[in-house]
Amino acid sequence: MGKVKVAMPRNQNEASPKMLELANKRTRSVIQDAYDKAEAEYESLYRKMGLLEEEAAKALDGNSKLDIDTISSMISKCRAQLEGSKAYLADMRKKLEMEEASKDGQAEKLKQILSWADMFDQANISTKHMILAKLIERIDISANGQIQIKFRLTAKEYLGEQPDDVTCNPEKVS
Repeated sequence: MGKVKVAMPRNQNEASPKMLELANKRTRSVIQDAYDKAEAEYESLYRKMGLLEEEAAKALDGNSKLDIDTISSMISKCRAQLEGSKAYLADMRKKLEMEEASKDGQAEKLKQILSWADMFDQANISTKHMILAKLIERIDISANGQIQIKFRLTAKEYLGEQPDDVTCNPEKVS
């Protein structure tokens, strides 16, 4: 219970913007890092493609140590990698844009969660017990004193969002 109070302090007006800012910075940082790596990979492959095309021109003139078939095969592989890298870069760019657009929604969700924490703090013991029983599936305590809590649902499910790893189409399930 002490960790809940540390994570959600009493003075919510001061904590809310700070918590949201930290969460946004971390998420943006992770996505930005992935975008930067994808961009560097794309640029590297683009340079490699240019060098292979130059080598192909040399091979056609008879000035290359490699034969044109080998270079052509290398160009095909590089082109496929370049297309994959381009698609991944576009995906990362879209995620960055979506992250920027979702800041307002995150602020509202944080307010809602903080209000739930306040209601929980004000509830009587039996109500708190009932809420925790609905949220927590199991609590494991190891021999060395470590505590592991298994919740019945994920944070995304709790907030009414669909989990990221859901790939099945419910209409096609028989």
